[in-house]
Amino acid sequence: MMVARLVATRFDRFMGSGRTRPGVCGCEYRNGRTAGDFVTKFCGSETGTSGLVLELVGSLLAAQLGILTPDPAIVELPADLSERGCVDRADA
Repeated sequence: MMVARLVATRFDRFMGSGRTRPGVCGCEYRNGRTAGDFVTKFCGSETGTSGLVLELVGSLLAAQLGILTPDPAIVELPADLSERGCVDRADA
């Protein structure tokens, strides 16, 4: 299974719950095609990068075992979205 690489085009909101304070981002593929909305977890969250890698591996393993899971993706957060404060609030 290939993991999609996406670019966030907008930050909508933080989710109402979750230890890692995930947010909802509108995303697109690198070719500009719309990918849709994705629940996004940030590297600056409590689990850090290693926690995100473990979640990705768990998602891929679940898919191989036939367990229904959302399609995983790696989402790049452009600097202009970060500068508007969405990542800073994720760390709060």
